[in-house]
Amino acid sequence: MNNEEETKPNRMEESRMQENLAEMMEGVQERTQEQNLDLPPVPAQPEDQQNQDQQNATPENQTDVAPTDQPQTQTIGIINLQSWIDENSSEPQYDNIRYHRATIRGIDPNETIIVSDLHPAGGEVDGHPARKLYLLTQANTSPVLNLPGLNMKMFNTDSYQISNSYIDNIILKCYGLKTGLIVIVCKNINDMIIPLEKIKVSKKDESLELTTTYPTDDVITQKLAENVNVENIVLQYKQYSKVQDEFATNLEAVTWLLERQKTIVDVNHLLQIDNVLINMFSA
Repeated sequence: MNNEEETKPNRMEESRMQENLAEMMEGVQERTQEQNLDLPPVPAQPEDQQNQDQQNATPENQTDVAPTDQPQTQTIGIINLQSWIDENSSEPQYDNIRYHRATIRGIDPNETIIVSDLHPAGGEVDGHPARKLYLLTQANTSPVLNLPGLNMKMFNTDSYQISNSYIDNIILKCYGLKTGLIVIVCKNINDMIIPLEKIKVSKKDESLELTTTYPTDDVITQKLAENVNVENIVLQYKQYSKVQDEFATNLEAVTWLLERQKTIVDVNHLLQIDNVLINMFSA
């Protein structure tokens, strides 16, 4: 009888404890729900913004595209002089140049090529225009632009000039040297070949990157009409001091400098005049 009376209070206490625990759990859940409701809602993105975000996303394997208003770069291939001669030796504009294939024991015909050009002093030999022989001793390694040539002129052993026609009225005047190639980017303005930039090409280069952002024809023509800066020219080319009082405009000075180049057979002297003209039109 006493055991039954002791068991009843225990059961009643256990029931009250379970009821209290249930009330506590309900309070925790209510507070959690209230806290969740206090979080600010995430604003919905407008459809236009979502589309813009998708357009701005760049895949990992895709690079950004340069804006269209950036300077455009053209790539020109480079080949060796021997291959270029094989492709261009029959061109009719090379009336002054002759390539002479000779079989000489111990000499690689692809490496060394004999070339004759009209003699700088002029004259005739046996009723024919006088010619002068030159050697191209590095023809299979000397770099040239892989473009058809307008003309070719020899200066000395492994020293020559090749002019290439490019896009629009751009002329690429190239000086071949033992160390590589020097490219003078020019524009043909009223039959005047105006130098605008100098680029060096080494024997290991496979191509030339040319940025086509040069002064327009109108800008160059306007520059030609301006008064010549005698002091600037004399500082760069002292020979001009002998004729500095004869010319008033850039056009007259440029004409004299270009005519002078026609009689020069030294590459360094030619480059000196090219630099004067490049500086004149870059100012």
